[in-house]
Amino acid sequence: MLASGSALAPQEAAIDRNADFARLIGHIHRRNSDAFRDLYRQTVDDLRGRARQILRNPADAEEVLNDVYMQVWMSPCRYEPARGSVMSWLHAMCLSRAIDRYRMNRRREFMQCGSIDALASECTASDEPQLSARELAAAQEALDTLPPLRRRLLAIVFFGGLTHEEAAQELRIPLGTVKSHLRRTLRELRCILDQSEAPALASRPPL
Repeated sequence: MLASGSALAPQEAAIDRNADFARLIGHIHRRNSDAFRDLYRQTVDDLRGRARQILRNPADAEEVLNDVYMQVWMSPCRYEPARGSVMSWLHAMCLSRAIDRYRMNRRREFMQCGSIDALASECTASDEPQLSARELAAAQEALDTLPPLRRRLLAIVFFGGLTHEEAAQELRIPLGTVKSHLRRTLRELRCILDQSEAPALASRPPL
């Protein structure tokens, strides 16, 4: 019986905590600033840890937190008890905004750089197989042959993650032009990389 009671205690505490948070949300809905401050003080450290874990940048994490708590103050009615606890709601908002900020930062880096150096950095930071020095050099040489517009277009679509429509809006060119440029660019890069690969294949010993 003691073991059962001790196992239930954390669950009961979580239920009580959520009930307290839900009451604060109700007061915030009535524009009670004291309730808002109480909710902020009791939850912000938890959310800050989540935001920093994703973004690795304290300033970006604080901006995400500002967005989250602004949403709480402006639209507390968006919390739906049937869909989960108050903390689950806050975490979902924090996660969504942190991921959006991360993607925005990556896109900005790629659009500003448009270089294979950005791709190399991304590969090094990920679990994907890294490109060899020869492959990076060949890819950099191939990219260097492109006109600036097509080089940037390749960077923001394939390295930066923008859709064709988003790229057209970003570069202020027609969608059809984006698609035709990408098709032509990929054909040219494929030819250049195939040519650079041929000597290396010829020099390999037979299996």
